Amino acid sequence: MITHSVYFWTDKPGDEAGDKIIEGAKALLAPIPGVSNFRVGPSMSSSRAVVDDSFGAAICMDFENREALQAYLEHPTHIQFVTECVKPFSGRYVVYDIES
Repeated sequence: MITHSVYFWTDKPGDEAGDKIIEGAKALLAPIPGVSNFRVGPSMSSSRAVVDDSFGAAICMDFENREALQAYLEHPTHIQFVTECVKPFSGRYVVYDIES
């Protein structure tokens, strides 16, 4: 099982850019074959010093294996999401993949 998480920084958490990323992810990424346990949303504010809540939006999803993740990354709809929803609205993003 691969868990693929992506964190997007926008001008400020909770802004319209974060909403655009969230809306685009729901519409474009969730239906891609191989995606399971799809989650997307804004950062949750926290008073805990160890919590980084500076990002505007994040997505998290699971894949059966590395091949399924690679197929997702190469899927035309994923590329469309990056072009239409990430590049215009996020100046920085970080990807974390874990294998369990």
